[in-house]
Amino acid sequence: MREQWARRIALLTGLLVLMLAAMFAVMQNPIEPPAPPAPGTREQASFVESKDRK
Repeated sequence: MREQWARRIALLTGLLVLMLAAMFAVMQNPIEPPAPPAPGTREQASFVESKDRK
């Protein structure tokens, strides 16, 4: 009986660790794609780069 409880506790602990790891991974790396850049961002960036080159 003790061996069964030990196995159950070990299994539940392992599942809990996997669940927490997956939750942390999703929080750190969201599944949704990033938003597209705002209009005009590319022109502004090239303008800043051209000013720096002078």
